Amino acid sequence: MFGFGKKQLLRKMAGLANVAQMAVYLSQKEINEKTTDSEEALLLSIAVANYLFGKPADQRHIDRLTLETIESTGNQLIKSNTGIRELVVQSLRVSAITTGEGEAGMAILSTYGKEFPQAPDPESYAELVQKSIQGMSPYVQQSLDQMQR
Repeated sequence: MFGFGKKQLLRKMAGLANVAQMAVYLSQKEINEKTTDSEEALLLSIAVANYLFGKPADQRHIDRLTLETIESTGNQLIKSNTGIRELVVQSLRVSAITTGEGEAGMAILSTYGKEFPQAPDPESYAELVQKSIQGMSPYVQQSLDQMQR
């Protein structure tokens, strides 16, 4: 279907979307650890990142947290943080391109997508991910740096 170059670009964008999700997870984990115990902070952070990036909810997370808590926390995060909101919106668009699954994240895209009308291309998306991470806390930046080693 696509030439070899196109497949490589799609893989690169999918990889960047994974990095973006990890950055949001780490950012949320840092926030959650200030108010809840470590295990709950970890579970909530994973569940929120999955929700924001259009991944299905894990039944173990729903059993321990409730879907309402997960969605409410995720919605509050993107409502209050423009940088993360743009990263999430563009990452959902990238996921739709790279996986062909457009259903995931539709509620977020329909609410916030109009704020960021330009669909990402490989170059602009890479710049956005980099800029977003640079705007996050040193904890997030150092954690991602260690993971890439």
